Amino acid sequence: QGRSGILLAGSPDFEKIIRKAARAVDVLIVGFHWGEEYKVRSGKRERELARRAVDAGAALVVGHHPHLPQEVEIYRNAPIFYSLGNFIFDQNLSKETMSGLVVEVTLKEGRIHAWRTQKVVLDKTFRPSLVEIGE
Repeated sequence: QGRSGILLAGSPDFEKIIRKAARAVDVLIVGFHWGEEYKVRSGKRERELARRAVDAGAALVVGHHPHLPQEVEIYRNAPIFYSLGNFIFDQNLSKETMSGLVVEVTLKEGRIHAWRTQKVVLDKTFRPSLVEIGE
């Protein structure tokens, strides 16, 4: 208590720690460094951990590591972004690794009121630009 740290997904106190954190704040956002690189869909383990985090009190879950944007799920009214992809990164392996998502969340009365995503595209010098989804 009173200090920062990293919660390991395999901790036997995983839910307990998230519940305690959720009680201490208005909106708890849980971030995970997870998943298999270059996969376009999340894995079973990521889906289980995200849902456990929401069940324990997370209002929003954001994942990163696969270097590609992955699916978004709404679970018990909580958005789960399994991977935002790359924002600024020097991985010009493919069009997919040269893009990502930005999430904008609107809070109202201590709750997530709305959210939206925007696509990020990196140019050849790895500078990010926001573009409308569908471009």
